[in-house]
Amino acid sequence: MKVFKFGGASVKDAVGVRNLGKIIGQKLENGDVVVVSAMGKTTSMLESLAYDVLTDSPDALDQLTDIREFHFLLIKELFEDQQSGAHVFERITELFSKIEYDLNHESRKIRKAFIDRILSYGEIISTAIVAEYAKVTGVGVVWKDIRKFIRSDDNFGAARVDWVTTNANLQNGLPEDDFIVVTQGYIASTAGGKTTTLGKEGSDFSAAIIARACNASDVTFWKDVPGVFNADPKKESDAHLFSDLSYRQVVEMTYYGAKIIHPKTMRPLAVADIPLFVRSFLDPSLPGTKIVNEADDDDISQVIFKENQVLVSFKIINL
Repeated sequence: MKVFKFGGASVKDAVGVRNLGKIIGQKLENGDVVVVSAMGKTTSMLESLAYDVLTDSPDALDQLTDIREFHFLLIKELFEDQQSGAHVFERITELFSKIEYDLNHESRKIRKAFIDRILSYGEIISTAIVAEYAKVTGVGVVWKDIRKFIRSDDNFGAARVDWVTTNANLQNGLPEDDFIVVTQGYIASTAGGKTTTLGKEGSDFSAAIIARACNASDVTFWKDVPGVFNADPKKESDAHLFSDLSYRQVVEMTYYGAKIIHPKTMRPLAVADIPLFVRSFLDPSLPGTKIVNEADDDDISQVIFKENQVLVSFKIINL
């Protein structure tokens, strides 16, 4: 069983969704799982919308209109005829009706809980579109709501995973022998059914949670880069692309400021000894970087840029 994770940049437009569909159709089999983030900047837009509602801003309605138009224009471009797109159009219309209802009726007593509820729609809408597109192109997929499987506490905005319950839920209900599962990253739910979000790099973390619970053979993060470099290739023309790295080395690089993968994402994979691949959705033929517990490239030096830093030195003088 494999887990593929696609971030918002990979599904920011219809071209990206088509590319995703092609990748999973060629590289995955029944029983595998695809984790998809919200499309483009949708999460940021939904967060802004939630805050506008909480502060009674008159711009809230315009925010929702912009988010709705973005998704419906994408659907119109993806589905060339009305018949093939009818089901997804109805589904997304229903979801936007639910957003409007929640904006007006969901309790605002706990601000972070309200925000998490609204933010969750980005992933729900994105995966609904991706799953329906995959179906009409002949890929056998089934859509599942990850909130039914990943259990968390009620620390809204940065929820902590209940590993025992989550592992049992995922093992018993997520992978499907006859389909590829399309599901969400970033979101979870409490024992009482309240929607939560998993905080920074939550979608990557979701993929790692699923992989560990279901004993995946490997995980692939599809990004807009060909893999992990020892320096920013935009600043260093001779930056080295790692073929393989250890989890330990990646954690160290992240600690010193490299924007690679959040340590909380890598921990469950390292503990379970599950390989993680970082590959390019722009060129899926490239092998990317393989991250494992033991690697050959760990002795290659890294260059990490930290901009807008100030060095302050102190000297103690005995008077």
